Amino acid sequence: MNLTPHFVRAIFWAQLRTLVNFYPRNRGGTVLASVVSALWYGAWILVSIAIAALVGEMRDTGRMTRILSGGLLVVFLYWQTVPLALAATGAALDLKRLLVYPVPRGQLFAVEVLLRVSISLEMLLALAGAAVGLWRNPMIPWWAPVALAPFTLFNLFLSVGLRELISRLMARRRIREVVVFLLVMLAAMPQYIASLSDPDDVRRAASMKQSILLPWSAAGEWAAGEPSWAAALVLAGWTAAAYWFGRRQFEKGLRFDAAAARSNDRAALESGPLSAALFRLPSRLLPDPLGAMVEKEIRFLSRAPRFRLVFLMGFTFGVVIWLPLIIGRHRTPGFFSENLLTWVSVYALLLLGEVLIWNVFGYDRSAAQLYHLAPVPFWQVLAAKNITAAFFVLLELSLVAMVCLLLRLPVTGAKVAEAFLITLLLLLYLISFGNLSSIYHPKSLDPSQSWRSSARGFQILLILIYPLAAAPLALPFLARYAFQSETAFYAVLPLNLALGVALYRFGMESALEAAQRRKERLLAALSETGGPISLNM
Repeated sequence: MNLTPHFVRAIFWAQLRTLVNFYPRNRGGTVLASVVSALWYGAWILVSIAIAALVGEMRDTGRMTRILSGGLLVVFLYWQTVPLALAATGAALDLKRLLVYPVPRGQLFAVEVLLRVSISLEMLLALAGAAVGLWRNPMIPWWAPVALAPFTLFNLFLSVGLRELISRLMARRRIREVVVFLLVMLAAMPQYIASLSDPDDVRRAASMKQSILLPWSAAGEWAAGEPSWAAALVLAGWTAAAYWFGRRQFEKGLRFDAAAARSNDRAALESGPLSAALFRLPSRLLPDPLGAMVEKEIRFLSRAPRFRLVFLMGFTFGVVIWLPLIIGRHRTPGFFSENLLTWVSVYALLLLGEVLIWNVFGYDRSAAQLYHLAPVPFWQVLAAKNITAAFFVLLELSLVAMVCLLLRLPVTGAKVAEAFLITLLLLLYLISFGNLSSIYHPKSLDPSQSWRSSARGFQILLILIYPLAAAPLALPFLARYAFQSETAFYAVLPLNLALGVALYRFGMESALEAAQRRKERLLAALSETGGPISLNM
């Protein structure tokens, strides 16, 4: 695994250029991206300083061992689960495209491990703060902070292995849904523990000394300065096992043929009579060519692994993330708990926005040329995309309501109607912006990638677009609160609908004009293919 300097320099230079090109090149987008990144990592720097101050002032070795072990457990859980739960794999090499070069696989694995740092900066800052605090603590010997180095390697090796394992599992149709559900429950577990458990029981469990056979416990005992060869041997054993696991999964990933694993997806999906009738429904209800284009969109998206993943998360993770508001120990009636179904529905819509709203031509890629060659008005193309979005959002909302009813949550018919109306109005607002973003910020997407996000620099602007689009929907709730009347709530909705229709017409007209002016740039952006470096945020 000896890395030649010129090879490493070339890889990281390409990675740096990828990160630079990832963000928008206009001044406003660059400033916004810089501000958001500075605030996020600035907050983690403050956390690192606080950790250094806390560890540096500790004098009780036994208490320090328990705190360090618990803290390293949190680091381990965050490091391994948060990127997976967010469907984010960080900045990575598309290593199969580099196999044509005469590079030893050991060097590719080493570079892959180094690039895993891109999703580990927060935890590295936390560990750096702990190391500084240990070096400043006069009670701790100089060799104690060295324990954090093998613990870091353990997490890096393990993250590579988990990423490759999950990526292969996500390429298999039936296994993918099970994996997503397990990841959803894993991500929600800390929230449920905090909401359902007695705080005194949690504190007692946290104060218990953990087994030295666990990697975070062994690292915590070593870092606290307790001279134990057992801790060093255990941590070395875990690091070696993580290296073996990561390297083995990495090699399997290089040999894995994702196309072969997905070869039967389409036939299995469309073989049933119910599926065939559902796919043919748009052509029966809508005139041609609009109905045919909507049918094409529905057929294609239902086979795209990325879309199926996000769609599944809408009515699973969307419900799980808000459920503690209803079943928690200290739940109290309030705005959030009373409007649970609306919040879950809006959250599911925001998840679907990536694949249905903000980049509607991404999956078409170079095939989008047909829209400018065929004798079909371009407004019908956009309308077909928007109708497809409305169809899947309605289906998602129906599944969300069904899940809530199966879980016996306090959902009434009025709340179901309210959730549908608010979410569909928000969809109308978002589509108005989405038609424009699809023209001005297009990007080709690979529908076969379940685990790679379509995020790009434009999506930083969503921090502003989402609140702007949702602001008018506060009026019905304010009217209900002011007049203490459901009639006032529904009386304001027609105003929201009129605003949405006007905004949609303006967005459609602006998008059509921009599509004619930017036709060449739109097609050029959609024709781009991924290189050996891919950014997975």
